[in-house]
Amino acid sequence: MYDSNDTIQEILDEGTLFELTYEAADGEKTFLVTHRAAPRPSMIPLDGPPVFYFDAFGGEQTHKVTLPELRNLTPVSVDTLADPLMDHAISAMVTVADETPESVVVDDVLSAIAATSDSDGDVYSVLQLVYLVIDDRTEAVETLVGPVLPLLQDSETAIGRAILEQVLEQIEAAPESFEQHVQAFIALADHPVYGVTALRGLVELAEADATTVLDAIPALEVAATSDDEEARQWAVYALSVIAGDHPGAVYPAVDVLIECLQRGDESTLTNVLSALGKITSAYPDAAEPVTADLVALLDDESKRTRNNAVGLLGDIAQQHPDIVVEYAAPIAGRLSDPNIQARINASSALLEAGEADPAAIRAQHEALEAALDDASPEVRANACTLIGNSEAPVSVELVKEVRDSDLDSTVRERAAMAVERLS
Repeated sequence: MYDSNDTIQEILDEGTLFELTYEAADGEKTFLVTHRAAPRPSMIPLDGPPVFYFDAFGGEQTHKVTLPELRNLTPVSVDTLADPLMDHAISAMVTVADETPESVVVDDVLSAIAATSDSDGDVYSVLQLVYLVIDDRTEAVETLVGPVLPLLQDSETAIGRAILEQVLEQIEAAPESFEQHVQAFIALADHPVYGVTALRGLVELAEADATTVLDAIPALEVAATSDDEEARQWAVYALSVIAGDHPGAVYPAVDVLIECLQRGDESTLTNVLSALGKITSAYPDAAEPVTADLVALLDDESKRTRNNAVGLLGDIAQQHPDIVVEYAAPIAGRLSDPNIQARINASSALLEAGEADPAAIRAQHEALEAALDDASPEVRANACTLIGNSEAPVSVELVKEVRDSDLDSTVRERAAMAVERLS
């Protein structure tokens, strides 16, 4: 016998599944049940005893039990149930979670996941259960994510993707709490349904601390050559993020990044160039084989791609000016690019490469002369230096005019040096 409604409520708060024994008209009855809220509570007599409703699982029977009729109510852990009852129990928990997710005990969800992982249980129902709980209680994500991610490997469902989306939201809020799950995300990176979402998870973790996802680089290389455009974009972006702090770790992926240059989507190209730029800043040899491919991108429709391509050529020229200067003409063509950053990058790349072959720079005298009137003082200053260093056949009077009237002091100084070289 139980003496109060509060006592029963305390028991209900301890579990999701229960063993119920109560006194019926024909004697005591015992069932495995879940609790449900009383229907239309306003219709319960105010002076009557508390009434509780329980659904037997494995059937559709609902038991209406008053407090005096209750003989025993004991929480039952899912992991103590025999296999024949397991699917019924999980199905019952899904029903509870759909109606009152706050009443589902997280430990019972963990037990359901474990039981399904160790058998051929109903994975879809477990995923439903997990989603309903974490959709209501985001704080449960951190507890459930580790056990549930391996279940996703053998499923292809919208509910699985919804679970991953919930996980992503929590990673964004507290990435450090999910670092231990990197291997699970790696395992899902090539999944036909969840792969893109898993890659996004790796990106979030990389942005927080690239060190935590170094083991993901081989999987990112595979995804970077995927036929799925979105997967390529996220994988290459992740490699770019990692390369910022760990260029040496991404160095082995250079061949894959070069292959990605042949892809046409703007986002992938931009991130490939960004990744290569970070690598070549530390290891200029890395992008030497891709110089010709970079030059081919100088006329790309995307200004970001043009900017990055000519900027990366400048990085390569720091160590390999003799290779880059062979492409002085197409690089000089960017001095008339409508985007100012592309023009700045082009003038800088020519400066880096020019010492290897002044004659190649001198041949670009028309583009250099036009650059003396550029809106960017950096472009004008670099043009003056290039003209002077290569002794380009540019009108000395024009350079003198820049020396005497340009509003930028650096440009005037560079023009003065060019006049000395040309005189």
